[in-house]
Amino acid sequence: MKIGTYEHVMWSSFGGEEQFRPTYGAKPTVGVVGESISLETVRLEFCIPRDPQRLQNLIENAVFPHHPWEVPVVFVDESILPMK
Repeated sequence: MKIGTYEHVMWSSFGGEEQFRPTYGAKPTVGVVGESISLETVRLEFCIPRDPQRLQNLIENAVFPHHPWEVPVVFVDESILPMK
């Protein structure tokens, strides 16, 4: 994805922390149902063109199959950067 005259733009935040408590019916990769867990995490952010079908395809075919957790969190935000 290009932002102005730059491409392959991505941000990563190391040293973050995530927490969760799996509830009944969950099949957690880490942790135990009913117990809270806190882990180090890395957050990745990247840009793609404003195309709902492409976004859906990316989430279904790139994020979900390759993410280590049972339910990955995907946050979508629109940017006002000059995208071309």
